[in-house]
Amino acid sequence: MPQNLASVAFSTEERDQLRASMETLKQILYPKLVSLDSDGRRELLKMGGKSETFCRQTLELLAKNRQLVPEGFDLDGALADVSALDVLRPLQAELLQLAERVQDTEMALRSDIMVASVEGFSLLKLLGKLQGLDGQLKELASRFRRSRNKAAEPVVA
Repeated sequence: MPQNLASVAFSTEERDQLRASMETLKQILYPKLVSLDSDGRRELLKMGGKSETFCRQTLELLAKNRQLVPEGFDLDGALADVSALDVLRPLQAELLQLAERVQDTEMALRSDIMVASVEGFSLLKLLGKLQGLDGQLKELASRFRRSRNKAAEPVVA
């Protein structure tokens, strides 16, 4: 039975627009974003949901009482980090949602292609021999050949 989970086509204009949009995102975001290795991620002091409220309230209180802030404390930098977080967080949510849909669509397309190819191969096996396709069918069939692992023989005590 035919499968068509996704039916997607892009015009040349749409492809160009997508590439240009991606390039715009890269130009704006890449210079501002950091990349952490696994050790760097592990060593960070992390801010969770409850901690975020604490952090925002603390920085707000410091901003209202700047006379208490020592000269070496970068309050403006911390406040800028909060502002940047407020910009990046909804963007990240949208990008993750978009990425998930792209991934699901890619998976559906790959499945549609696989189902159509398996069905087409069955048709070719059935009808292709009469058309002189034996060599090509054998080559295609090698995709499905599996080497069988011999079952381990039980050890006799």
